[in-house]
Amino acid sequence: MSTLRDGPWGIAMEETDRVRWDFVPFVRVGPLRFGMDHEQVVAAIGPAGSQRIGRCANFWQVAPQGDLWPETQVTAHYGDAGRVCGVAISARRGPQVTWEGVDLVGGVPSVVEERLRVHATSHGVVDFRYSPEGLALEEFGVVMRVERTGDVLLTRPVFVAREWAATAGDPSLGPLSTYEWRMG
Repeated sequence: MSTLRDGPWGIAMEETDRVRWDFVPFVRVGPLRFGMDHEQVVAAIGPAGSQRIGRCANFWQVAPQGDLWPETQVTAHYGDAGRVCGVAISARRGPQVTWEGVDLVGGVPSVVEERLRVHATSHGVVDFRYSPEGLALEEFGVVMRVERTGDVLLTRPVFVAREWAATAGDPSLGPLSTYEWRMG
């Protein structure tokens, strides 16, 4: 059982409270592979945790089966063909996603951003794109956003498929649903 702070802004208190996933750019985020259909997502996460939110058919919130947390931790965004093209992770209660040793979820934004910049530079990326929504690493399909937790901002990464990478950090031109831009 996870130890959470009381109230609507509850977050995982200890890093050990989070499920650990890894990220492979343009391939997968934990058990979720880019290109999966919704049935495959439900099979990977567990049917008890899948629910459609809002009126849009292009995103679902999902949570690992058996999860005791009262809110969803992962949002799967679907492209026109009904396939996963984006995965957003809740800063408060989502799984900890690690990319080659860099923890991306629920961290201090300036610290995580600096680690991402160092990591990207080690892969030859020297130009960084910033949008009003945060750091966008198009070369890897990552948009580092923030989510409010009480009076604190924590990192909420969004991972995207290659076809969404060029505009994923732009709320007006990008393919992510408006739901994602209201988060935070």
